[in-house]
Amino acid sequence: MSSNNHRAEARIDVRMPIRFRPITNPPSAEQSAESVNISQHGLCFSTACPFRVGDEVEIHLRMPRELSQNVVLVRWNARVMHVEPTGSAGHTGVGVRVERLSPIVEREKWVS
Repeated sequence: MSSNNHRAEARIDVRMPIRFRPITNPPSAEQSAESVNISQHGLCFSTACPFRVGDEVEIHLRMPRELSQNVVLVRWNARVMHVEPTGSAGHTGVGVRVERLSPIVEREKWVS
């Protein structure tokens, strides 16, 4: 995103689908987006949804193998740390820091 990127964690450039919902009152609708990069404790994604630094967001994603030994579906409660234009009409790059992580247990599919 920014040329003066001073993040301590290594980030992996990976495009993958995510679902997110801004944490608002009244509750916001869930939306879809695509990641730009990801680390153990953060994510950057592109969206047309308006965010401000400090906003809270709930994100659902499948952790990539580069960051997790097992492919795990997780829910992150995160805080927006930066918002930058992407050059794509109406979209911004939103960088978030994870404040709480919860694995999502996928129900077993029974074969009948």
